[in-house]
This record gives sequence, structure tokens and C-alpha cells, in this order.
Amino acid sequence: MRLMIETVKISDLPAVSDKLRDRGIINKNDLWEYVNGDKLIPAVEDNQKSIDARNAWIKTDRKAKSEVILAISSTELQHVRGCNTSREVWQKLASVYASKGPARKALLLKQLMLHKMSEGGDVRDHVNKFSDIVDRLGAMDIQVNKDLLSIMLLFSLPDSYEGFKCAIESRDELLEVEALKVKILEKSEVGSNSVVELAGSVRTENQKSYKYEFNGYCFKCGKQGHKSPECPTQSKPNKPNFRRNGPDKQNKQYRQEKQCAQADDDTLQYIILNLLVLFQVVDLGYLTVAVLHIYVVISNYLSLLMKKLMEESIWLVKLAVKSKERELLIY
Repeated sequence: MRLMIETVKISDLPAVSDKLRDRGIINKNDLWEYVNGDKLIPAVEDNQKSIDARNAWIKTDRKAKSEVILAISSTELQHVRGCNTSREVWQKLASVYASKGPARKALLLKQLMLHKMSEGGDVRDHVNKFSDIVDRLGAMDIQVNKDLLSIMLLFSLPDSYEGFKCAIESRDELLEVEALKVKILEKSEVGSNSVVELAGSVRTENQKSYKYEFNGYCFKCGKQGHKSPECPTQSKPNKPNFRRNGPDKQNKQYRQEKQCAQADDDTLQYIILNLLVLFQVVDLGYLTVAVLHIYVVISNYLSLLMKKLMEESIWLVKLAVKSKERELLIY
């Protein structure tokens, strides 16, 4: 008779006895007293009644043994081979998984102290794990102070619960662990709902306030900032079409100026190369990659320098012309 016990592992010891008993897996048929050793096998006397009682005990103990074996996984069956009674099965499993030695106690205490909840983790799972560790320590006869448990549970919460921590600490009396668990779960539910509502409201406001701005060019007039269906000149049939006739005069002038500037750069580089060859700085017959790289750097630098000199000379000429015009006006 397999009950809903697939998820209950003997690896959860030492609190597994309480779990099985609370779920009614063993205790529902009054079998727990056979497992924990309260009801021992009757002694055989010289009468049929004692023999019948012994046989009845063996039959019931087999049921208890079956319930315990069904409560463990297949990987733990190797530990209970050769056990004759349910009590032997339970003691064997307890010796393997529920050791009460110092190492086991130190491990559980360490788990309790270092048990922390990560940001955005499952609060209910965190609280259940904390309670499970406390139950295991209780099964080893280790009773942790109630106030200390409340403080440890409170400070195991992440930084997002900082306001909640301050509110609990400011109370006149510290909440007990069970009451604190309820408060933490309520806080998590309220917090998750508020976050969802806030995200929804922010998304709605963003959708309302966001306005798409088109930064491309119109295919009709060639200007930036609107599409061809929204072009203000579409009602004028005599306006030249941008797609058919190309850019307007302003764009064409910009391209011509750019081509002229590129031609000037090429001319300057050609002149500089001839000057370098003339002064035997560069030998065209043995021009290496390194020299070519140096040439490019020098030519770019000299090009910029000559451009700057030309601009300054033009500015000086304009300034001289303006000053001459002022003198003529004065006279």
C-alpha cells in the first residue's frame, strides 16, 4: 500500500520521523510504536495465547517495516538489507543519515548561521529551509534560544527587506519565530504585488508619454524630419521629386565642396612626396612599408599644417582688405 511518500526521503533525517508521523504514513495504522520500539515483541509462554500474540506482532511489524521501506528511495535500500524488524530498519537509517556526533551538529549549526536568502529568491522556500534546519537540531536535543532564532531569521533576509528589519527591531518585544515567519511571508506577498502594480503603471505611463520621432529623410523633398506621405509639399506637383532628380542644390553644393577638399588633399600629398624625393628623403626605388607609413604620417601632418596656414593667410588678407576699406571710408 504505497502512499504519497515518493517525495519523502530518509535523507531528510533526523526530522523524517516527525514528517512521516505528521503525514499519517506510519501512525495512521498505529504502526509508529513498532518503529520506535515502544511495543516490543511478546515473550513466548507455554500457552497458545502468547504464541498468537507473538505471531500478530510479527505480522503488524512487517506492515510497519514495509511502510518505512516505501518511504525511502531506491538508492537507500542497500542500507537496510538484512534488517528483520521495522525497528532495525529505522535504527540503521538513523545511524547512516541522522548521526548525532559533533561533526553533524557543527555542520547543522553552520548551515543555520550561514543560511542567507539571495536577492529575488523564494521567500517561502527560504523560511522552510530555515525551519528544517532548526527541526534537525531539535532532533539532536539542541535547542537554540528563541530570540536568537528570530534574530538569525530576520538577518538572513536580503537588503531589500531593510525597512522591514528596522520595523521589527523597533518593536518593544521581539516576535517569536513562528509569528516572524508569518510577517515575512505577508511582506513578500505585499512586496511582489506592489512591484507588479508599479511596473504596470510605469509601462502604461511610458506608452502614453513616448512619442516616436522620425529622423530620416523625405523621398519627395529630401529634407529631414518627416516621411514622404507627411511631406508638406506633396500638394505641389511642380516640385522636383528627390528620388527621381536627386538631392536639392544645398546637398549638391555640399558634395561638390567635399570633392574639392579631397582633391586638394591629394594634390598636397603629391607635392609633399615630390619634395621629399627631391631632397632625397625618400628613395622611390627602395620604398619600404615602414617608410611608407612614416610618409603617410608626415604627409597628413603637413597637409593639416598647410591647410591651417592657408586659412590664416586668407583670414589675414580679409582683415587687411577690411582695414583698407575703413581707411578709404575715413578719407
